[in-house]
Amino acid sequence: MTLVFRGYDRKALDREYNNREKVPDAQVWLARYARESERARRELTARLDVAYGSHPGETLDVFLPAGHGPKAVHVFIHGGYWHRLDKVDFSFVARAFLPAGVAVVVINYALVPTVDLDELVRQCRASIAWVYRSGGNPPNAAQSVAMSIATRWPPAECPAAGSAASMTSSPSGSAT
Repeated sequence: MTLVFRGYDRKALDREYNNREKVPDAQVWLARYARESERARRELTARLDVAYGSHPGETLDVFLPAGHGPKAVHVFIHGGYWHRLDKVDFSFVARAFLPAGVAVVVINYALVPTVDLDELVRQCRASIAWVYRSGGNPPNAAQSVAMSIATRWPPAECPAAGSAASMTSSPSGSAT
């Protein structure tokens, strides 16, 4: 047995990263995510598939709360152990924040092995910088955010605390 990481051989490590095997009803949950996300995209005010970079995987969906004026922004970085799932599977998270006036940005990124992990993390960082430049306040994010936080942001891209930037929605529902 050849150990590949902290006492795990390849087979044992692969088992640790296979939630579909570890969670008996994983497919039921994933189907629910897809169903509720499709409903959210159909019913909520959103800008879908907005490019934040040049790679085809660098897209995001922006869900906007009703009203005008400054909004907080929640950035959701989907899970999937870097090689599964898509932003469209997680649109449902917007429903939790919109009633409080919080805009929600659900990002996508290219999956491993089409890119390496360094590129995946670069894309997550680029999405956060895009939100900031587009008028979002410093975002909260889910998985992969730790590496984004650890970034030594170039001054031109730095999500600065206390920013007066805001994300607003026009009557047509498009972000301005």
